[in-house]
Amino acid sequence: MKHHFLVIAALAIVLPATGEEICRSISTSWDTASGQSFNTRMWTKADEAGCKIIEHTVDGERVDGVDCNCDLIADGEEARIPEPVSERQRGRLTEICLGPIAQEPEAPVSKPGDPIIIDG
Repeated sequence: MKHHFLVIAALAIVLPATGEEICRSISTSWDTASGQSFNTRMWTKADEAGCKIIEHTVDGERVDGVDCNCDLIADGEEARIPEPVSERQRGRLTEICLGPIAQEPEAPVSKPGDPIIIDG
């Protein structure tokens, strides 16, 4: 019985939620020949203008921003931060950038005809 509970618990964690898309992110890291280390993380979530949220870590310093043109670099940081080095890394981040925007769960809204419940 204990085994079945563990299997069900594992499936609940692994299986994707239905309905709204879950906000997720992709992260990739690389080092340059000069010894600098980079990490880029991009979320499926976007700002009000539809630009994807992106975060870079450059030698331990965090840079937050948005990427409106999907060049995989926070807008305004192009001179400072290079693109990821491998095609696979760039491809995964580009898929997130060009993909659908994650939907935030909205508060329930009553529709015409819904019953109104009043606690007395």
